[in-house]
Amino acid sequence: KGKTTCWMYFSQKWCNSKGGYGTGWHASYGSFDDWADEHGITAVQACCGCGALSKVGISPLPPAPGAERIDILAEMSFL
Repeated sequence: KGKTTCWMYFSQKWCNSKGGYGTGWHASYGSFDDWADEHGITAVQACCGCGALSKVGISPLPPAPGAERIDILAEMSFL
């Protein structure tokens, strides 16, 4: 399968911040496990936009009062 990045998962809405499938993920894509890297790491384990931080007990900082939440994801080629 082709190389994918965290940014692709986030921008295409392939995952959600709780580690589940996003609205952009289609059943024909298979599962996240089908797209794991050579070490078996999936987007859910590696990408903050896919809930990776919550899996290790780290919560993102809350947004400043009155500001929209902005998710900044480093583009990371892991798959």
